[in-house]
Amino acid sequence: MFVFSGVFFGKVKQKSYVEYDYTFVTGSIRIAKIFKNIKRKFLLKFEARDVEKLGKYDSATYKTYENMPGINKIILTSNLSPADNKDFYYIAVNTDGEKKLLIFECTETFISNVLKFSNKTVIDDDFRKDLLNTKR
Repeated sequence: MFVFSGVFFGKVKQKSYVEYDYTFVTGSIRIAKIFKNIKRKFLLKFEARDVEKLGKYDSATYKTYENMPGINKIILTSNLSPADNKDFYYIAVNTDGEKKLLIFECTETFISNVLKFSNKTVIDDDFRKDLLNTKR
């Protein structure tokens, strides 16, 4: 019984050290889940042109997407508060005929790279105002 519980809790502990890796390569976004900085599990891949809307987490537009029926909400961060120089963003994407609402913890640079390869109208109006105010 002791050995069984040791193996069981060891597996649970391994799964609790989770990070997410967002890779952006020429218009393609790849997301992987990393366990204990050792094991990598592919989660999702989509093109920037498939992005429907993006902006800051907890905006009015985010709440509209969150309440949509049939949308699959996926949280891609293990943190409860953002790390230094990062913030929480959402991306509404339509991949393989399924709508997904992805919550990221990333830098504004990552979001601006996504915008370079997507339609400029995908940006949330509230987020656009924030960007314009910070650039002045």
